[in-house]
Amino acid sequence: SSFIRRLQEVRGEAPVIYQRAFFCSLYFTLFDSVFCFGGNNGKEDLKIVEMFDFEFNNWAELAPLTVGRNGASCCVFE
Repeated sequence: SSFIRRLQEVRGEAPVIYQRAFFCSLYFTLFDSVFCFGGNNGKEDLKIVEMFDFEFNNWAELAPLTVGRNGASCCVFE
């Protein structure tokens, strides 16, 4: 699938801006990007949202969530 192919391409690419665990992520074909939402840094649940852009091989921080999320799930309806 295209998601698996893209996931394999991320290996060796730029690391996320914020190290964390238990975040949710998704690959959005429209933007050809991976989005990561929330998570936990070992101290608190996070509001952080990041996007990986395959074209430019970089992560960008987006507008934060309204509350911290830990262990959430997400999906895209296209």
